[in-house]
Amino acid sequence: MFEEFINLDSNPETPDDESLEALPDATREPGSELAQAPDEDLANLISVCAAILDVDLNRSAHGLLGVISTLEKLKSAIAAVQAMAATLLEGQVIAQHREQKTYRTNPSYGTGAQLALARRESQDFGPRFLTYAKTLILDLPHTLGALSRGEISEQHAMIIARETQHLSIEERQSVDEDLMNNPRGIEGVGTKELGDRVKQLAYVFGSHDAVAVLEAAEMRRYIAVYPSGGGTMTVHGVLPLDKGLALKQGLDEAAQALKSTGDERTLDQIRCDVTVERITGNNGETGTKILVNLVMTDRTLFQGESEPAYLQGYGTVPAYWARELIAGRNSRDRYFSKAMISLLKIYTAPGTGQLVAMDSRQREFPAMLKHLIRIRDQICRTPYCNAPVKHLDHVLQHALDGPTSEANGAGRCAKCNQTKEMEGWSESVVPGPRHTLEIQTPYGYTYRSTAPPLPGTSSRE
Repeated sequence: MFEEFINLDSNPETPDDESLEALPDATREPGSELAQAPDEDLANLISVCAAILDVDLNRSAHGLLGVISTLEKLKSAIAAVQAMAATLLEGQVIAQHREQKTYRTNPSYGTGAQLALARRESQDFGPRFLTYAKTLILDLPHTLGALSRGEISEQHAMIIARETQHLSIEERQSVDEDLMNNPRGIEGVGTKELGDRVKQLAYVFGSHDAVAVLEAAEMRRYIAVYPSGGGTMTVHGVLPLDKGLALKQGLDEAAQALKSTGDERTLDQIRCDVTVERITGNNGETGTKILVNLVMTDRTLFQGESEPAYLQGYGTVPAYWARELIAGRNSRDRYFSKAMISLLKIYTAPGTGQLVAMDSRQREFPAMLKHLIRIRDQICRTPYCNAPVKHLDHVLQHALDGPTSEANGAGRCAKCNQTKEMEGWSESVVPGPRHTLEIQTPYGYTYRSTAPPLPGTSSRE
């Protein structure tokens, strides 16, 4: 959902104290002031959760639809309050850093990371949510009000914030007022139509800026490939308008040309195969060159057991598929397997599923130890972060005499590796059957991250 804000800086504008104090009236209702005991507030919220779970669902179909509709409105109200809390959180972080005279170039540093952990999301989403929250609270009061009353969803609010991000504050507020003057005017409107309506209003004010946004798309281009389950991989990307149209038209033309020759594949299948062939340079006749890191037990490989294997870059795969990947299904497959696939078989210890550990006195992790940690951790070890491992990090920093070892090593994405260096952030390794980190954030919250189970791990671990 927050991919909409992928190109925004986590702190594009540093709000001053006055702007943070001038929150909408929705935050000023009796009993909601910060003077109320925080523990009492949290206890009330927990009571609300318990009450929701205790709702009587022994109702007619009409009654159940009423429950679902009411819960949806409640979700919107919760989303509004969460956005308010995120904005106030940043204000307190900024105030503290200014008092301590730290992080002067970016006084809100670390807010997004802690916000992401609290929301149980990837570190990338924290700054994006914070950007959205500040836009909603400070610049879109009518949208915030509609969200608080459950008249629109959080996704609708995000679309409005996204499509007005290039406008000035005054222009954004004007669009907000025009659009939400009659909230029921967008009732039943889908996300695509809502986006178009907001653009129509925004382009009146920001046609020049809108062109600049389109021109800046060249800098935002990317392609990513990631596992999506069911034996498939997903390709996702953002292309500039001209390149995207060229790609679409090229694939359509190639698919139609092959289909006209009697090709039995569907148009979608042809587009997929053409894309792979043109990028890799290989086709069905020559095979595909890949490096396979396959983690499995010796029992799976040699004794025909059904315990799944782990394929690095994808995830868990069935045992029989892992064996066939090594041996091939027939003579032709076996030929291509030997010729085209570089296979690294990695075994795990029975019962614990742990890989063989290595130690080093060097600050830099040796190549094979890096390889081992990447396979053990699979993705960034910060809780809820799904990003691929980019850096090999010392859990206890090397400057604090942390050893260069498997136990004191952790795979991290670039952003999380930087975040852990902020003042007040500490990490340690917790003893246990699987590698576990304990993270303490500057504001007193503790989180744990346990390495995912590899083949050979007992179901009790």
